[in-house]
Amino acid sequence: MTAEIARYIRDPVVHARALVGLAINGQVAHPGYYSVPADAIIPAVLTAAGGTTQDAKLNKMKIQRNGKTIWEGDALRRAMATGSTVDDLALRPGDVIVVPRSGSITGLYGPAQLAAVLLGIPVTIYTLTKIF
Repeated sequence: MTAEIARYIRDPVVHARALVGLAINGQVAHPGYYSVPADAIIPAVLTAAGGTTQDAKLNKMKIQRNGKTIWEGDALRRAMATGSTVDDLALRPGDVIVVPRSGSITGLYGPAQLAAVLLGIPVTIYTLTKIF
């Protein structure tokens, strides 16, 4: 690729990044399938889907593979709190992040949701600066 680009640009520098295709379902602004960098953290992945909705219950969030839950509960919360990446969690293309609906809408952020919101903005900025 570098050789081909070198035909048009002098001394090009080409960086390639691995992307992982994940489905994000449930209480996010834009549920769907997203290709995210392997070094993205979960709050950044949620931000790629437009962020969580007011009805999201992040303490019940889970990650599934082939219909089986592979991450949930305290283990997932600890991984998010320590900044574990998609690669650290060994997520694969086709894995599904499920953000369930809260049983009641209190209007207040839970600890995990607050962490996702607070981490989401700088992580998104960082990720975008690395992509572009």
